[in-house]
Amino acid sequence: MAKAEASEVGGGFMVEARMIKDFISMWPREVWDVTEEGKKSRYLKTFRPLREPGIYVLYRDEVPYYIGQARVLYKRLHDHANKSTDRYFNFWNFFSGFVVYDEKYLRDVERILIA
Repeated sequence: MAKAEASEVGGGFMVEARMIKDFISMWPREVWDVTEEGKKSRYLKTFRPLREPGIYVLYRDEVPYYIGQARVLYKRLHDHANKSTDRYFNFWNFFSGFVVYDEKYLRDVERILIA
């Protein structure tokens, strides 16, 4: 696969054509309660894309509420969904995630989504 070229975007930072590896879109918060049959462990713990670095969007209904980045999406989203002391615990009911090819893209992808 040929290396993607970088291009300048509005705010002056460089964006490479292939920063996003995978994505999940508008999943309900309740997926954090799904377990594998006969096991107590959460199903999402084994879902490969969530084991990687990426940017996530928490939604309140269909409106973006918070955008953040994580070295491991599962850990960060799990905290938002399951820890009642988490700052955003009570304020979202859907989420999306964007898996990046490399952690070096976290800031750029987050900036694009916030813009």
